[in-house]
Amino acid sequence: MMKDNKEVFEKNSFFNGALIVLGIFGIIRVGLAFFIDSNSINLLYPSILITLVIILFFNTKWIYKVIIKETEIEYFYPINLLGKKKVTINFGEIDGMSFHGYAYNSPSHFKLKSAKGKFRFNCPEDMSKKLIEFFRSKGITVTYKDEKEVGYRK
Repeated sequence: MMKDNKEVFEKNSFFNGALIVLGIFGIIRVGLAFFIDSNSINLLYPSILITLVIILFFNTKWIYKVIIKETEIEYFYPINLLGKKKVTINFGEIDGMSFHGYAYNSPSHFKLKSAKGKFRFNCPEDMSKKLIEFFRSKGITVTYKDEKEVGYRK
């Protein structure tokens, strides 16, 4: 008899990812306004818009949905035109996992390494404790990194 593979956690970042892309688009638009007169910007506007659409459709880091089930983790990339729309990682394929607590420059999040690549997903502090216990019960070692300050990179 097969066990029901029920959902444990679900998080999407559609809105935040779209805001990042639109923010980049706005910075490019304002930056060009300082160097080019308004008529030339209107000519460049379609090419900038096409670039925005290309970034939006080929992006897999900003716009995704993660679902953690009893036996696997699934990543969905809903607007990715080329490449995989879905990546499924079984718990046996995970090489390492770490939880990074909230720092001033990034929200609390999990990072996992597997043969299929490195993945990250944001998770609130209260839910993270439940997920850490869940992963440990499945035999996955989770390292907890609660760094409040980020030092200089070497």
